[in-house]
Amino acid sequence: KWIRRARVGTSWVSGTDVPLDESAETYNVTVLNASGATVRQLTVSGPFTAPAQPTWVYTAAQIAADGFTTGNTITFQVYQNSDQGVPGSSSTTAIIL
Repeated sequence: KWIRRARVGTSWVSGTDVPLDESAETYNVTVLNASGATVRQLTVSGPFTAPAQPTWVYTAAQIAADGFTTGNTITFQVYQNSDQGVPGSSSTTAIIL
């Protein structure tokens, strides 16, 4: 799961989630193998009403179908889509299976 950020003219002042400043809340998720090749790409769609956060579960069946085995590194990249046609900055994390 991840936390949405404001993209246009919004600041975080109340301690609650910032308002959505896009027509829809969607994210692109990319799964890469150790050589950096994309093995899976998908879109996760909202709305996600607080306190719910955008979430995607990479199941054991998907992991196996994508060719990963114990000891492999899996890298995930997530970015928010935009009405302006410019994707948000991507966040990246990796795990060792």
